[in-house]
Amino acid sequence: MELDKTELAKSDRRLSMYVKRMNRPWSAEAFHDEGPAHMAFLDSYLIDTYEVANKDYGEFIRTIGHPAPASWDDPRLNTPRQPVVGVNGIDAKSYCEFRGKCLPTEAEWEMAAHGPNGNLYPWGNDVDSDTANYDRHHEATLPVDSHPEGAIRSTHRFWNHPLNNSYGVGLGFRCAKNAPSDWEQRIRDSNITA
Repeated sequence: MELDKTELAKSDRRLSMYVKRMNRPWSAEAFHDEGPAHMAFLDSYLIDTYEVANKDYGEFIRTIGHPAPASWDDPRLNTPRQPVVGVNGIDAKSYCEFRGKCLPTEAEWEMAAHGPNGNLYPWGNDVDSDTANYDRHHEATLPVDSHPEGAIRSTHRFWNHPLNNSYGVGLGFRCAKNAPSDWEQRIRDSNITA
């Protein structure tokens, strides 16, 4: 079975994006466990557009009696639309399972975090305070829907071993799930009514 020209073009684009990422100079800011760069093949997946908000995490806490994070009562961090902070990998995994999802793998997170063009950052290759909340530009976390780009704005990631996460307190997270196959999606789309 041969690839049609559309599929071939998509494959070429994916390969060229991979080569671009592999040839990128290694970042001096990379953590000790963030290398070496390698190829990973991913099935289709969906990742939440925004970080998990305190409102949603609060529902999880109330429903199953999960302990609240240490920062839960901090008025600078606990408005309903702010991302939940102070959770560890176990908390994040439990929340995602409660929602019928899972934590994204390292490869899934990397793909989402680098954006569709494999840039250094999801929005491009330069960082400034208009594209990221860093270097105390804001006094606290921003509401989860502050940036319309959603998932292309990076937040904290829990790698493949969330129980051994060496990065300490979580700074917001997202959940993921497998995307439906093409034929399942076509059936769903055909059953949507306006």
